[in-house]
Amino acid sequence: MSGLTLAALSAVDARGGLEREARADSPAPYTVHRDTKDPRWVQGEVTVDAAPDVVFAMVSQVDAWPKTLTDIARLKVVSHKGDHWEVELETRTIPAGMLAYDVQATPANRSLRLYTDRMGVYTIAQTDVKPGPTPGQSKVTYSLLITVSGVPSLLISEKSLRAKQEHMVDQMVGDLYRAYKKPPP
Repeated sequence: MSGLTLAALSAVDARGGLEREARADSPAPYTVHRDTKDPRWVQGEVTVDAAPDVVFAMVSQVDAWPKTLTDIARLKVVSHKGDHWEVELETRTIPAGMLAYDVQATPANRSLRLYTDRMGVYTIAQTDVKPGPTPGQSKVTYSLLITVSGVPSLLISEKSLRAKQEHMVDQMVGDLYRAYKKPPP
């Protein structure tokens, strides 16, 4: 977790998920936790100092993800038509090679969904950008579900998969916070 200046306090919550908070001197903490209704889902929330349209424009520019999202090791755009992208990507957290994903942006709702169900890996990642608590801020919610079957389930334990999933959500919300963090005066 080195390099995450935002996450200074980390504890395992009662549901087995992570709660992360910023240092006391940080203006916008973020959280990462497991969904209480379906603990296979991990959700992160962060408030950033940018308007929702600005944040959504950044997260929906899929080909630019590697510039901001540090967990992306490699990304290849296979096709892009309007608000739909077909990509292949590999993460640093789970370096298992490139996997094909569909990405659908819904500008009217400021939401973005990444999806795959290939080669024994089922993943849904949902990003929602809403107005924040004050004008000029956004509240970003990132939800991630990963399940594996077949050969992938033989290569990674459920416990390891869940820890990696939490790390990926932590990286995503931390990257978004850092992307819009204002420098100290």
